[in-house]
Amino acid sequence: MTADPPAAPVFTVFTATYNRAHTLTRVYDSLCAQTFRDFEWLVVDDGSTDATAQLVNDWAQKANFPIRYVAKANGGKHTAWNLGVGLARGQFFLSLDSDDACTPDALESFYAAWQSIEPARRSEFTGVCCLVADPQGQVVGDRFPADVFDSDSNALRYRHRVKGEKWGFHRTEVARENLFPELPGTSYVPESIVWGRIASRYKERFINKALRIYFQDPTEHSRLTLAPMWKNPAALALGARAALEERLQWFAYDPKFFFWAAAIYARTSWHAGDGLSRQWRQLPGRAARALWFAMLPVAWWQYRRDTVRRRALEHGGSVA
Repeated sequence: MTADPPAAPVFTVFTATYNRAHTLTRVYDSLCAQTFRDFEWLVVDDGSTDATAQLVNDWAQKANFPIRYVAKANGGKHTAWNLGVGLARGQFFLSLDSDDACTPDALESFYAAWQSIEPARRSEFTGVCCLVADPQGQVVGDRFPADVFDSDSNALRYRHRVKGEKWGFHRTEVARENLFPELPGTSYVPESIVWGRIASRYKERFINKALRIYFQDPTEHSRLTLAPMWKNPAALALGARAALEERLQWFAYDPKFFFWAAAIYARTSWHAGDGLSRQWRQLPGRAARALWFAMLPVAWWQYRRDTVRRRALEHGGSVA
C-alpha cells in the first residue's frame, strides 16, 4: 500500500534568483512570518555562482513549510518563470523577487480577496493584485481607482492610467497557458508581452493594500534603466510588436504610447538585423502598419544615433 501524495498547496511562491544569496534571507524570513501557511516556496536558480544552493538547501532542512530548489543554466528570469510554472504544485502562482519581502498577512490577504469573488465568476479572473510599499511604508506608484476594483491590467494601464510597481498572483493554469517566448541568445523578454495577453482574456481583483515590500538595488536599477536598445533587440522588438498587434484597441486612451511602440519596433528591428520588408511582413494589420510607417523617420534617426554611440563605446570613448 502506497501513501497518498501530499495535498497540493494553495500557493506556490516562486522566486527566480541569480547570485542573490545576500538578499534571499529577506524572502525567507518574510515567508516564515506568514499567517497563512498553505504554501510552498519554489526557488529556481538561474545559474548562480554564489552560495545560493547551500543557503536554500539549509533552509529546506529546517523550515516548517515545503521548499524546493531547482538549478538551471543561466537564461534569464523569463526562462526561470517558464520552468517554475511547469513545476508549481499550487493552485495559485505568486512570484516574489529575490531581493524583496512581503508583509506577514500577504498570503492571508490574497486568499481572502480571492475568496471574496463570487464562486460563479472566478473563472473570469486570473488572480488578485495589490499595491507595493518601500521599506519605510510609503506606497510605490499609483493606487487603484477603488479599494476593491475588478478590471484587467490593460484597462488599468491605458484607460485608468495607473502606474508604478504592483504585485499579484495568477491561477497556475492561466500562467501555464501564457508562457514567455524564449528567443535564442536572449536573456530578457519584456513582461508586458505575457501580462497583456493574460489581460486580454482575464480580469483581476485589485486591492488597495500594500503587501509587498520593494527594496531597490541602485546598481541593478541603473543597469536596467541604461541598457541600450541594441541589447536584446529581438526581444524588445517582439515586445513592441505585441503591443501594436494585440493591444491597439487602447490607442485612443494613450496614443503616445503606441506611437513610441511603433518607433521602438522599427528601431530595435534594425538592431536585430531586420530590414523594412521583414518588419512590414511581421506586422499584420493596417493600423499597426500605419503607425510603423509614420514613425520610420524618428526610428531611423534613433537607430543611427544608437549606432554612433555603440561604436564610440566599443572603441573606449564616451558619449553624451
